[in-house]
Amino acid sequence: VQYCFARVMQKGCDMAHSTDVLGLFLVLCIPFGTAIPLSSFYPYGSDAGDNLVIRGLDVSSNATQLPTPFPFFGSWYTTVFVNNHGDLTFNSSFLGYIPQVFPIIGGPRMIAPFWADIDTRGTGYVWYRTTNSMSLLSKAMQDIPYSLSGSNFSPLWLFIATWDHVGYFNRHVDKNNTFQCILATDNIKSYAIFQYADGLIQWTTGDSAGGVQGLNGTQAQIGLNSGDNASYVNVPGSRTPAIINITRTSNVQVPGQWIFQLQNGTKPPHVDECALGISGCNQNCTNTERS
Repeated sequence: VQYCFARVMQKGCDMAHSTDVLGLFLVLCIPFGTAIPLSSFYPYGSDAGDNLVIRGLDVSSNATQLPTPFPFFGSWYTTVFVNNHGDLTFNSSFLGYIPQVFPIIGGPRMIAPFWADIDTRGTGYVWYRTTNSMSLLSKAMQDIPYSLSGSNFSPLWLFIATWDHVGYFNRHVDKNNTFQCILATDNIKSYAIFQYADGLIQWTTGDSAGGVQGLNGTQAQIGLNSGDNASYVNVPGSRTPAIINITRTSNVQVPGQWIFQLQNGTKPPHVDECALGISGCNQNCTNTERS
């Protein structure tokens, strides 16, 4: 087992250099580890009451109104979009399918668990929902370590997006990927949880990015992009062949799970928790259409 230190930073976060801003993480590099089984994923699919992104190529969800503003690198956002190509964005949808290294200056405010050229015309589904289920809130509390939150973190709601056995461009179905992104906040702190299913990260690249049988070329990007060149994260291995091993690495000592603190600051103004029924209350990107 090999251990290496990594930081989430401003001004150049490739998780290896610069000034620590949002916390120190231990990246656990396990040559032969067991990743998260599907049975340990947050429930998803039609049985869980999820919404479905229309199956296709270069597609996104409609805007989802969040229960309270979500803090992300110094700003608060009220809507989120689930994009087919393995990312969430705020303010507007994003259909870019060739992954780029972060930061993307003036680009999308993006949370990218696996930005790559996903194509669900042949296989796969993309699911999403918000929830305040007590059992799932408790699960998130357990997943987010005290060493990361620095205090007892009690989320008010979760946003869960799941890419379920998705294929890659152009209509390939021989390999598929399954992963999740969970957003959690208490209106002050916020986190993103990335999860990768054991044995179900099988490809990294679509044909349009120079891939051959789902590998090589410009490979998947994983991380965070604030859009302002000040705050961003590039998870180790992004855009390299090593990203296929994301199920065997971690920054929280759980192979296949990565957790990031996105904000640790003050509550945004004008949040009426009582009116929302919450207990305890006292882009500049060009998209190219394809067929």
